[in-house]
Amino acid sequence: MYTSVNSQHIPLPKETAYWHMQTSVNNGDTLFTTNTYSQDFHLLETMVERITVNEAQLSEYLVGSLDPAVQAKSVSGTVLKWKQSKQEILSFSYEYSVGKNSYWCQKQRKWVGGPREQNFSESKVMAVSFRDSFIVKKNRKKVSSDQSYRFTHYASGIGFNLD
Repeated sequence: MYTSVNSQHIPLPKETAYWHMQTSVNNGDTLFTTNTYSQDFHLLETMVERITVNEAQLSEYLVGSLDPAVQAKSVSGTVLKWKQSKQEILSFSYEYSVGKNSYWCQKQRKWVGGPREQNFSESKVMAVSFRDSFIVKKNRKKVSSDQSYRFTHYASGIGFNLD
């Protein structure tokens, strides 16, 4: 489950979300692709990350919750660092347009704990937790702040959001 406070224009599911993750190698780069689907299996987003020795960098973003889906531009930033400190805040951003409106979105990620034991599907797993905050601007005016957030938990072999 996602724990999220949602503001308009942020494609976050309200309940269960499903992730399909795949790795590939393209021109020597290791790419990690995540397709996120709503509980009724509609595509919400596609993220492509380039994996390096130190971090995962956002290289592509598709806003799938729109009809038709929109490929983001000006994609940049760090999604995950292998050795992130508690004080460090990572961020990535992307832009997209719908009709005459342009949107700029930024996600900031702060490590909040772990590894620690989490309950997941009647099992206990060791997970690392992050607080993801969102900032969205429509036509250069802020429409949300870091009041839009969710907690994300990563466990060995599992990427999921719950609480």
